[in-house]
Amino acid sequence: MNILQVNYYDNLGGAARIAWLLHQGYRARGHQSWMAAGIKFSQDPFVKQIPPTLPPSDIGKVVYTMAEIANKNHIKIGSKNLAGLFRRIADPSRYIHRNEGFEDFDFPESRLISSFPDQSPDIVHLHNLHLNYFDLTYLPELTNHYPTIMTLHDMWPLTGHCAHSIECQRWKTGCGECPHLDIYPAMKHDQTAYNWNRKKEIYSKSKLYLTAPSNWIVETARKSMLAPAIVKYKVIPNGIDLKIFHPLEKSKARDFLGLPQDTAIFLFVSDSGIQKSSYKDYFTIQKAIEIVSHKTNNKKLLIIALGDKQSNKKIGEVEIKNVSHIDSAEEMAKYYQAADIYLHAAKADTFPTVILEAQACGTPVIATSVGGIPDTIIDGETGFLTKAQDPQDMAESIIDVLNDHRRLTVMGMKAAQFAAANFGVDKMVQSYLSFYEEILNHEK
Repeated sequence: MNILQVNYYDNLGGAARIAWLLHQGYRARGHQSWMAAGIKFSQDPFVKQIPPTLPPSDIGKVVYTMAEIANKNHIKIGSKNLAGLFRRIADPSRYIHRNEGFEDFDFPESRLISSFPDQSPDIVHLHNLHLNYFDLTYLPELTNHYPTIMTLHDMWPLTGHCAHSIECQRWKTGCGECPHLDIYPAMKHDQTAYNWNRKKEIYSKSKLYLTAPSNWIVETARKSMLAPAIVKYKVIPNGIDLKIFHPLEKSKARDFLGLPQDTAIFLFVSDSGIQKSSYKDYFTIQKAIEIVSHKTNNKKLLIIALGDKQSNKKIGEVEIKNVSHIDSAEEMAKYYQAADIYLHAAKADTFPTVILEAQACGTPVIATSVGGIPDTIIDGETGFLTKAQDPQDMAESIIDVLNDHRRLTVMGMKAAQFAAANFGVDKMVQSYLSFYEEILNHEK
């Protein structure tokens, strides 16, 4: 098959990671796989960067070139990136339009994507389309000319602006009067009803084969304005590299990382923005740890926050060790392998890869039961699902397994088996290839 994938990044970030693993998997199996990226980081010759849409004026083009130079060299004025200022000067009408709250689809160069492969693609596979690089109005023409898959990594295609609606249900009826303009991608002014209706009109003329990693996001899409465009749908879980993420004797992982052997270790990913994120729920983790510390005075406890740039601190009598930088996936795996329990609290989440990675390393996961998270854990066997924004419930689950070492060990074994059976890259790649074949047969 000749396969073309489309994403903003080629190998950076969650959706890009999935697209990249698929791209590599397809080529390893002899398929002609290509990627069209808004921004290309790799040196892969089969990844093509979508050319930028230049400002209409000659002066604007010069200033835009200055913006690219500033961006490449990371030039800043104080904490502000100079490239952003130059881009606004280069094409002020575009940024006024965005500032007013209108989603920007004016990227005519993205209509060239089908010409990137050496031969016309058999399948076009779309991933994240926001972040200002793709002309969504091209969707009807694209999907009526090529069999086209859209993978939902978040809710942005279904809403008037946000990537997750959290508790808001306005995406079902037309958005407007948005209660969460600050949610990524943030808007300063409310044009969500206009944006929602514009997407609805685009989808009414399109035909899409839908995939998503969780049952929750598929069922959400089937209740949305995207529903009339869906020809077929399939849940395909995201995959992880089981050669990297696998069980290891905890004592060896702790020796490698210089961590204590006689201490119960909890792990969570902070990624520098957890305390400010609209989707993550650091408060629940913090309060749950406080409760645990008061009820387990006779146990040594250590919390490791991966990706947090703050200094170490304590919650109650529990030390929090912040690890601001992880050099590689292999090092990340060592932290999973060293931990007794992985904690994950969120207000919204599609299908968090960190939960898959932790379980694959033999570490049980305690996570809030929101979005697609229930698809990633067997409650009571590979971890626990707890009530959203309920620190007491999370704390009780932590104490439950912390006081039963044998149960913790068994859960870790089951977690590794569950992840290996369901979330490997090879299984994900083969599932997509099988769906592609199904689509091509349907199109005949």
